[in-house]
Amino acid sequence: MENEKLKSVLDSLSVSSELKAQILSGMQGDGEAGTLIETEQTINLVHLRSPTAPEALSLSAEPSSPAKRYTDLGILGAGGMGEVRLVHDAELSRQVAMKVLRSELKNNPNECARFVEEAQICAQLQHPNIVPIHDVGVLPDGCPYFTMKVVKGRSLSEVIRHVHHFANPFRFEPTDDGWTFRRLIDVFHQVCQAVAFAHSKGVLHRDLKPQNIMLGEFGEVMILDWGIAKILKNRHFHPQSSQGEAISSNRSALGLYETTKGSVTGTPAYMSPEQAMGLSDAISERSDVYALGALLYEILIGRPPYRGKDGRDILNQVLSGPPKPLRQTEDIPVLRPNHPPLPDDLISACETAMNRSLADRFASAAAFEQVISDWLEGARQKEKALNIVAEAEELGQNLLRLEHDINTLQAEAEAALKNIPNWADERVKGRWWDKEQAAHEKQEEWRWLFSTQEQILHTALRYRPELEVAHLKLIDRYRAAHAQAEDNRDPALTASQAVRLRHHAMALPEDHPVRSRQLHYLKGTGALTLHLPHHDVGVYLEQYVAHHRRLVTDPIGFLGHGTLHQVPLEMGSYRLRLIKKGHQDVIYPICIGREEHWTGLNAQDEPAVIELPPTGVLSESECYVAAGRFWAGGDERAPSGLSRRLVWQDAFVMATHPVTNAQYLVFLNALLEDGREGEALQWVPRERSGQHGQQGASIYGRDPNGHFVLVPDTDGVMWNPDWPVCSVDWHCANAYAAWYSEHTGKSWRLPTELEWEKAARGVDGRWYPWGDGFDPSYACVLESHQDGREPALISDYPIDESVYGVRGMAGNMRDWTASYYRKDWTAPLEKTHYVGRGGNWHASKKAALAAHRHFYNPTYRSGLIGFRLCRDY
Repeated sequence: MENEKLKSVLDSLSVSSELKAQILSGMQGDGEAGTLIETEQTINLVHLRSPTAPEALSLSAEPSSPAKRYTDLGILGAGGMGEVRLVHDAELSRQVAMKVLRSELKNNPNECARFVEEAQICAQLQHPNIVPIHDVGVLPDGCPYFTMKVVKGRSLSEVIRHVHHFANPFRFEPTDDGWTFRRLIDVFHQVCQAVAFAHSKGVLHRDLKPQNIMLGEFGEVMILDWGIAKILKNRHFHPQSSQGEAISSNRSALGLYETTKGSVTGTPAYMSPEQAMGLSDAISERSDVYALGALLYEILIGRPPYRGKDGRDILNQVLSGPPKPLRQTEDIPVLRPNHPPLPDDLISACETAMNRSLADRFASAAAFEQVISDWLEGARQKEKALNIVAEAEELGQNLLRLEHDINTLQAEAEAALKNIPNWADERVKGRWWDKEQAAHEKQEEWRWLFSTQEQILHTALRYRPELEVAHLKLIDRYRAAHAQAEDNRDPALTASQAVRLRHHAMALPEDHPVRSRQLHYLKGTGALTLHLPHHDVGVYLEQYVAHHRRLVTDPIGFLGHGTLHQVPLEMGSYRLRLIKKGHQDVIYPICIGREEHWTGLNAQDEPAVIELPPTGVLSESECYVAAGRFWAGGDERAPSGLSRRLVWQDAFVMATHPVTNAQYLVFLNALLEDGREGEALQWVPRERSGQHGQQGASIYGRDPNGHFVLVPDTDGVMWNPDWPVCSVDWHCANAYAAWYSEHTGKSWRLPTELEWEKAARGVDGRWYPWGDGFDPSYACVLESHQDGREPALISDYPIDESVYGVRGMAGNMRDWTASYYRKDWTAPLEKTHYVGRGGNWHASKKAALAAHRHFYNPTYRSGLIGFRLCRDY
């Protein structure tokens, strides 16, 4: 019955007998998939329902006459249904594009109906990304036409290939004509907006593909070829346009030539599964969403989701399953060699849009468009952030140039002024002072730029909080600042820089190597390797921990016997206690710096074996200091202090206490008994003389037998035998050392200043012998006295004790050393002066700093300076 109705309609339309037979058989053309030669062409395998009003297909050539109004200027393009020509519109004096149905199809009612419907749909879809229709009619030869805006430019397909041609394995680079990956996504976003608008009007495109999207010369994005668009019926729409009306056409309003189940129309590579299966009742907005996903797929990897030798091959692939995944795994080969990384958000969006299940796709093109909009907003923010980072990098170049200028000016001025006598006036020094001033001004400029650069990087992160490059640059800054603060022993600044460093490290992806490296750095775990002479030496570990402004030991446990290899230890200061039967226990301090491996290598970078003194070799008044490296200098608060340096020191023995009055009296009286009174009078402690070349008054008195004894001083204070000796010069100290060596049979001498410093500080560079904190009750200094000011007994102030057990090195009495004074590590020795080390009972706490250095003429005498002895081990 249906065929009879259709035959009647075809007869009334004077359709040729050949075409009539094809339509009645249910297929346009021969219906064979083998006719699909071009895999990107639109196909129509359509079954038609019988029309009810064939007269609705007719178009009148009146009132306007196309032949008079339009002048043909040449062909613009051609397709399966017709061709597009450039024409001149005489009425409006402009050029427009005229789409004309192919002459062999003008008697095909279905094609005529679709052609007219395309014009009516586009005319009603008034949207910036849908080409506007100007006129519709029939040419004198009977072919229907419509005119529309001319869009000059390239297809999206061509631009996609161009962008991927310029891509490298690391990123999408801009093309020679300015196209970028982000700009492609922006085009896609506009396409999504236009499709969402069409859906809001009840129209499906059904043939979305890159070839149907034209990119104009001035940024226009136009969706073309709505020839197989479908107007949905019996749906409740919420039009977004101000008109508030759904789209209609003659064909849809009258139900003409509706497709039936089993019809397949569209482009195979971009078809949804339901469209490829001809499930016309299942085709909906989500079918266009699938096509949008396929379009995004091509943008991401530079080729369509499916490729094959012909349309049937591609159609079979679509029906068989999803395309190759965009995400790379071990069992999925690369999509294209050297393909740049793809944004995860866009991959996820593409996968959702192309889901085989309708229910699991985006519910609408508008929902898809929102996801792309969110990504674009992030991309725009990232682009802004990267531009800001580029500004910071430019400042970095300026900082490097300033550093070079500063160093040059300072070096030139320092070298010149070093060779100018101190007494020269400004006429000689002025030129170099000017250079110093210029260096200072550039230094101020450097500080300002350095701070500005940090602010700029933080500004970039406000636009893109996860921007990796900004975090990496800030990590470099805070890592350097943290290390500097730690070197300067500034705990507050160290802690604040650690917080900043951790924050930016944690902002990196979990698998980022810089993140793990910085977190490991902050944890600071190091290792210990120890070389011992015997396998049965027990090694016990204690850690120094803060307690009441000083460091005390906290036992950790037994590490093992004999040599240790790379034992993991958290950063910090430790004390090893080495124990072996028949030998004296040895205290061996170590300092595990941040991620440091303590190896105990000697000055030649060879493993140094730690010797254990046999029992009885050392007396109770001697402290053994094992060979090893230690941190010397590095305290900016210490006057005349050296810069921080890790130095090697051979093993030595230091006397526990400084030489006392009682011990020095024994020395002097022994000289008397040996008939060496002249020497005794030369070495006796004396007041400073007011006359050059003359000796001051003796501090000691003499008893009736002529022996030296302690007597009250000029203030009436009786000196105590157990006070450290003082008012002796450098020569006196060496004379005592020579006598004491002869008396004991051991080679005693004055310590070098580095031996003195290691004996006082250990190896961790602490400020004072007991740690980094200070209290006047810890050592005999100016602030320690309640009533009067005088030295203390050597047994007083037990906290003033070093890690090796040496006492009184921060206060009570300063010590002579055997070292000539030099201003710094590389300066020449000043052989007219010797170094004095340590605080004293009349000096402030500043003098108690273990890195504090003094220098004196060897004949200098004072009630503030004495000495202690040392010997090689």
